[in-house]
Amino acid sequence: MQLFCWIQAGAQKTEVVGQYQDCYKIKLQAPAIDGKANQALIAFLSKSFAVPQSHVEILQGLSKKKKRIQIQEPCTKPAWLCTSPEILL
Repeated sequence: MQLFCWIQAGAQKTEVVGQYQDCYKIKLQAPAIDGKANQALIAFLSKSFAVPQSHVEILQGLSKKKKRIQIQEPCTKPAWLCTSPEILL
């Protein structure tokens, strides 16, 4: 499963806050320094989809706010996940 995310690093709380453009908007508590926000995103998504962190990969946007994420063999689908074709691939 692939999805697009718009990341806001340095937030008070890590959470999905809805949709922004063609992405899921995710606020991360971690700062966007030395890959900390990317690691926090991987940890958050692995917990949300009940997969090991090794099953979550950032395919595009390592240093950008907009990211394309690959999740291999998700065990669950979180409540915030929708089936909008613009957001999910």
